[in-house]
Amino acid sequence: MHDEIETLTPEDEGALAELLAARSSFDLQGAVGFMHAVVSSPAPIALDAWRRVVRPDDAAHDELDRLLCAAFRVVDVETSRRRPFTPPPADADACASFARGYLVGLELWPRSVPRDDRVRCAAWACALADRLDLLPASDRAQFRLTTEGRAALRREIGRFMLLTYDLFAAPALLAS
Repeated sequence: MHDEIETLTPEDEGALAELLAARSSFDLQGAVGFMHAVVSSPAPIALDAWRRVVRPDDAAHDELDRLLCAAFRVVDVETSRRRPFTPPPADADACASFARGYLVGLELWPRSVPRDDRVRCAAWACALADRLDLLPASDRAQFRLTTEGRAALRREIGRFMLLTYDLFAAPALLAS
């Protein structure tokens, strides 16, 4: 099945970015971060569940849905191939958006993974998204980061994606 997946063209990426800007609270990097959290879930997440988060207006947007589904498949396949899509480490804003999207995606994980455990595996995202308030109080002190500390976290986003995927991802990642 993985060989049937086509990559998104630069035109598709541009169209997805425009549609997200018009119809979603996510920008492209935030949506990709969200997708990484969804494909790393310990249980498949239903299409309707994640689609409601990405495009909450619930109106039919066939082109947006097509591009989102294609992007999810690409993120899933490329992560399983050890090539996660992550923003450039030098782009602090893109990395923060990716981290915010990732944190939103974690909220869709099954409740069998306690919230504190979900957030702890994404402490890096809490730090980059300036959401240390999400961490248990006992964990917050260790994340008072310097500028270089934040840069180091940004350089490691891909590794964090692979670790989470390896630890948690369900075999059938996207439910229909």
